[in-house]
Amino acid sequence: MNIAICDDNPIILGQLETIIETSINRQHEILNCDVFLSGNDLLNKISTDNKVYQIYLLDIEMPGINGLQVAEIIRENDDKAIVIFLTSHKQLMQKAFDVLAFYFLLKPLDENELKHIIRKAIDKINSSRNLFYFQVSKSKYCIPYESILYFESDKRLVKVHTEKELYSYYDTMQNLMKKLNLSVFVQTHASFIVNLNYVKILQGDVVVLTNNCMIPVSKKYIKDFNKCYRDFILKRMW
Repeated sequence: MNIAICDDNPIILGQLETIIETSINRQHEILNCDVFLSGNDLLNKISTDNKVYQIYLLDIEMPGINGLQVAEIIRENDDKAIVIFLTSHKQLMQKAFDVLAFYFLLKPLDENELKHIIRKAIDKINSSRNLFYFQVSKSKYCIPYESILYFESDKRLVKVHTEKELYSYYDTMQNLMKKLNLSVFVQTHASFIVNLNYVKILQGDVVVLTNNCMIPVSKKYIKDFNKCYRDFILKRMW
């Protein structure tokens, strides 16, 4: 797993690298850390070497291109990467979440908090690698759970809506719910189950996903949906 750390303060940069490499790698999770003193250095590394990072730690306030701008560029090509911001100013929190930040850490950094958040980020990446299996006629399919936007029931068919493809197979919603991680996948309607990772906003009786798809929420499910979504957000925050 690759981590990019970007901060214009070389002392903080060294501290971050040491904490991550010594504490996390001891737990048998092999991480490779690359450090950068500017946003331009990081972006050049990505573009010239085609380097892929799963986790980014970005200082928001840097001369030249700042951490928020770096994150916006990263998001154009990778909406799955985990971005953790470092800042001395709590009021920048909202801007951080505008680019789907996983977390933000206030300076001066707390070592235990840093370890906890990196561990959570690694767990999220590992859990998202799980695969969803189904069969269509004699063909067997497996797709990552993380790529599934939502499920839709259409009579005896279950339609699997992903970012790029639509699959259909014979199953029931009741049986499907038994297979899913119910802290991430939540039923909003008799015919719909959504992936909370892709929920952008709840507007009345409709959930708007990050791709602007609108999913109905019925009265029967709205209370459970609100609770599950609130718990989901709180877990990401803490």
